[in-house]
Formats: sequence, C-alpha cells, structure tokens
Amino acid sequence: MAQPSRLCSLGDDLLLNILQGVPLSDRLRSVALTSRHLRALTTNPALLEVVAVEYSPARAPALLRWLALHARHVQHLKITSRKQAGLAALPQQGGPQQVALAASCLTAACAAAPLAVLELDWSAPPMHTVAWLPFAGATLTRLDLDARAAELHIDTCLGGMEMLRSAAFKGARVTMARGAKLPAALTMLRFVNMQGIPRAAAAPHDSLPDLPEQVATLSQLADLRITCLAVLWARCGS
Repeated sequence: MAQPSRLCSLGDDLLLNILQGVPLSDRLRSVALTSRHLRALTTNPALLEVVAVEYSPARAPALLRWLALHARHVQHLKITSRKQAGLAALPQQGGPQQVALAASCLTAACAAAPLAVLELDWSAPPMHTVAWLPFAGATLTRLDLDARAAELHIDTCLGGMEMLRSAAFKGARVTMARGAKLPAALTMLRFVNMQGIPRAAAAPHDSLPDLPEQVATLSQLADLRITCLAVLWARCGS
C-alpha cells in the first residue's frame, strides 16, 4: 500500500474511486487506520450505496452499531453468514440472545429509508421466518432470501411491501402459510429448492405441485421461476 502522505495527496474524488474497489471489511480494518482523512472517507455515503458484509455471532454487536450509524446511506445490502454461524453454532454462542441480535441487525438494515435491495444468505435464525420483514421492508424493490440447507417459512402477509418488484425465496424447504400474501406489484418471483407440506386432500398419485392461489392474481408478474422441488400450502395450525 502506498504511503499515507501519498494517498492523502490525491484528490477525494480519486480516493473514493480507489476505495470503491476495496471490500468494506478491508476499509474498516486497514484503510481507516491509515489516517483520519482516509477514515472519514471510508464512511462517505458514496461508498455505502452498495454494501456486502459477513455476519457471525461475534461480529453481530459491531454490525448492529455500524448499521445504526450508516444504514441510512445503504441502498443495496447483502449479508452473508459464516457457515459456523448457522443453527448448530447458536446454542453454544448465546442461543436466544444471538437470535434476537441477528433479528435486530436485519430490522436495522431494513429500517433505513433508502434501502431498495436486500440479499440475505444464511441458515441461522431468524431467517426461518419472514415475520420481521413487513415492519422494516417498506422501501424494498428486490428481496433475495437464501436459507441454504435450512427451512424458510413464509408465514406473514407481505402485501404491505408495495414497492417490491422482485422476490426470491431459497432453501432446502420453503413453505407458505395461507395468510402469507405476496406483494401485488411483483414482476419477478422465484422459488428455489423447495419442498412443500402435502395437503390432506392430495391424492397419492398427485405428482404436480400446487402454486399458492394468489400467484394467479399477480397481474404484473412477468417472470415466475420454480426450481427443483414443489410449492404447496402449509396447513395453518398443523
């Protein structure tokens, strides 16, 4: 890396262009420690429009503080969890407290008014439901949820997310409760690696999946993709 004095002698516009190619974690761990001027530039709103961060229980408090300070500048946020931060790790690392902390991070991320795109890639709670979304995702236009090898249950009405145009739900098992209405403005809807809970009325020879009936009412839907497994209703109260 160049000497701090040489870096700081560059114009801010050029420095921002350089920092655009530096991952956020490296900006905070290395660049921000080089000088006060560079530290201030690392949180320039122009660098925070698109942010990718790695989540782990150990990093959760710092991530929550960072989101509280800077989430208002973020328009596209991707949060990926480490493999060891999944379900198996939670009981040994705080259990319910870590689940609540993860939920707080997600809510803080979505609560920022400009946030338009949210990508979540992890298998740890609270990704097993989407109950936290309607209260924090009003401005989202694109939502990608990937629960990896875990179950993802769409158990809440998402109809209030009026800006949402694109949604992707991925997991080893993705189910939808009857009350989980989808946003009417959706133009792209994607289900990946899905298993359904069979209906009581389903005949043994039924081999084709049933889509949630509401999909037929999405008048703006232009792109529907279903990959691998089946989409079936989850029975409420079962």
